[in-house]
Amino acid sequence: MPRRTVFFAKVTREPQRRLMGRVEFYDDLLLALDPDKKVSRYGRRWRFSRPVGTDREFILGKLGFTHEGEEERTEYDETSKDFVTALALAEETFFSHFAIDASSEVIAFEQRGTLIRRQSFVGAFQGLLGESGLVATVESLGDPASLAEWAVTVERVTRLHALVKNPNPGWVEDAGALRELVLQTDAESLDVTVKASQGAGLNVGAPWIGGAFQQISLEGQGAMAAIGVRGDQESRWNSGQRLRTDSLEEEPTDDSNTIWAALLAKLRAIHDR
Repeated sequence: MPRRTVFFAKVTREPQRRLMGRVEFYDDLLLALDPDKKVSRYGRRWRFSRPVGTDREFILGKLGFTHEGEEERTEYDETSKDFVTALALAEETFFSHFAIDASSEVIAFEQRGTLIRRQSFVGAFQGLLGESGLVATVESLGDPASLAEWAVTVERVTRLHALVKNPNPGWVEDAGALRELVLQTDAESLDVTVKASQGAGLNVGAPWIGGAFQQISLEGQGAMAAIGVRGDQESRWNSGQRLRTDSLEEEPTDDSNTIWAALLAKLRAIHDR
């Protein structure tokens, strides 16, 4: 059975930017996923299908492109009584399914091999939102396991930097002290750097570090980087190095409802819903 890679991305609206006075993300996004809007990127004309809303909780849709080119076509010319080859307009269209959790503002989407890659999907999605007037960024989510897995490959972690933004829509449960610092100061973001003493290492299992990385990997708002030592070599890690992925077994005969159901299951698993 063919297997596709599933990626996850976070939609982050600019503060106080709403469409037509609406305040709910579900309404804003449903309006912005306008199938009449188009955006051109690198010779491809992208557009959405008509979105499908489900109980004001999830939004389902497709994003695809049409590529225009030329191809040789040979026809028989009755006037000259000969076979004539000429260039003619050729179009190809491809699309990917996606599902959006309106409460977490996270998208799950399938990568269609070399036809629709992650970067192309994310860039086109953000561009089309902008065409509809919804000013937002769309950023891929990092793999929440990557920090711990990297940390065990180094002898010690000597430096860690975290940038955590006041999130939209909310904080993860383990954000703890970070959340309090941002809320108490009414800050837009929190920028923290910690450095180990000479010859020592940082405790990357500290609750605030785990909370910060969960916030970044679940909400996609912020970044984290670390430096470690392995022998006499320096090793670096950052939160964008490895992305959160899953896989989707998909038969050519599967219809859209089957694929959307699988993507919804992936979204629910992220937040245990």
